[in-house]
Amino acid sequence: MKVVIIYGGDLPAIASAAKAASTAVTATIHLIIPYVPHKLGGIATVGGQNYWDYVSPLTQQGTFGWLIGFGIGYNTDDLAAELLKSLNKYSNIQIHWGYDICDYTTVSNPYRITSVTIKPLCLDADKRVNWGSGAVQTLTADIFIDASVEGRLARMVNSACTTGRYCWPNLPAGEVAGKVAKQAAATLMVKLKGIDHTKSGSGFYYSQDPASGAWSCWGGSVEYKDSGSKIAAFNKKYAAQGYMIKPVNAAQNGKDSEEWWANTFLIFNVDGRANHRDKGTRFYPAMLEGTKNVDDAWVDARQFLKDKKTEVLGALREYPGFESADFVTDSAGYPEVGDVLYIRETVHMARSSTYIGADDENENYHVGATAALRAGASSGDGADSIYYAHRIGLAHYNADIHPYSPSDCQDGSEWIWGYDSFRKMRPDMNIGNSDPVHPVYLPYEALLTHYVSNLLLPGYAANVSSFAWGEVRVLCNLCVLGDAAGIAAAYCVINNLQPLYLNDSQIADIQALLRTVDAKLDK
Repeated sequence: MKVVIIYGGDLPAIASAAKAASTAVTATIHLIIPYVPHKLGGIATVGGQNYWDYVSPLTQQGTFGWLIGFGIGYNTDDLAAELLKSLNKYSNIQIHWGYDICDYTTVSNPYRITSVTIKPLCLDADKRVNWGSGAVQTLTADIFIDASVEGRLARMVNSACTTGRYCWPNLPAGEVAGKVAKQAAATLMVKLKGIDHTKSGSGFYYSQDPASGAWSCWGGSVEYKDSGSKIAAFNKKYAAQGYMIKPVNAAQNGKDSEEWWANTFLIFNVDGRANHRDKGTRFYPAMLEGTKNVDDAWVDARQFLKDKKTEVLGALREYPGFESADFVTDSAGYPEVGDVLYIRETVHMARSSTYIGADDENENYHVGATAALRAGASSGDGADSIYYAHRIGLAHYNADIHPYSPSDCQDGSEWIWGYDSFRKMRPDMNIGNSDPVHPVYLPYEALLTHYVSNLLLPGYAANVSSFAWGEVRVLCNLCVLGDAAGIAAAYCVINNLQPLYLNDSQIADIQALLRTVDAKLDK
């Protein structure tokens, strides 16, 4: 019996599992979900990010073509249930709820993973995720897929992983050490009530999704930039502690719900690779000074929101329609927040453990910075044309390199956001207000490691440069990578192949299979 192991609970993991199970029908697919509570969807469900980021007209199809049908403003529990229903159709999928990898084995010739040992998780009194007391299991497999946010397998078995924006030129002193550099700011999604969707303002918009019937909103740059606003006062006071209120996007938690999930509370200096439960083990990374692991960051941010409720709500009430906004709270008086942080960046798999050229972010990753920013309108032009022959999908979004430090949000005494902030961080890239104009071809090689022959990477550890990751990281694009990884894994187990060593003809076979599941490969 052929076996595929998929690690991760977010959308690229689910896309991989469904495509692998439906294509390799005689193989067993193990899906390891490292989250408590036991729900599918990760950031999109337990994390509370129920506002899809995508560019219209829709470039992505396949799994995301299905998901967009739920609309902006879906109920997060309902989507988690639909995701489970979609996987339950396949009898060859086994889900391991609330487990994480605590060990693994490898062999050489070729170098590959042979097994992972998994251990159950639980929550402690402070809601940090810890190791539980249940039985440990060892699972063996032919193909492994790391579709996780932390890039757990990728960073442990391959020394070519770099952290954060390590590949950027001219980094500020203190923001890089070894291969570790700062990661983009995280968000803790907050559940609010009292939003009036009949209001609007300059640069602030409400709309009702035709699919879900739910209302959503986005904007707030005017209020955010107003030096006399409570938002500016809050940011000036708390930025040094690593907290800021940013322009908002928010959506109802389903049609007619009084509750909204809001993406507005930024947290700096979080290391998305680091979990409290891993302290003292080889899985706990060397961190930059002043950074927190995800559990400590979540606990501290939740406590901050409770302690500073008056100031947080005072700032949020500057936004049109938020004048009566209030936290939805639990029985202990804490604001209801996402069970996981919205992490935007962790590690990036590189082509090599050493530089292969003078221009690292374009030459040492299979999706380079310039290729993503200057993608062409068709296969015959643009900096991404080199990826066309091996394309496994398209990615498109704006150049959304979220800030790494509060100073990235300031120009002198003025607060800046969006493209102004992008340009401040990367003045060398000449970023225009609509860049990137065109989708970027994602090559098959974006799923590959440096030398681990049976590991595919549709999650955060994909072979994508940090700058390009600002575009690729959004969920619609991660679903594209997930679909491709699932199909590639199935193709390899059916044909007794190693993903790292496929030739042009075999990649063409994977492209043909992707088209059968409605993946979009052409502009």
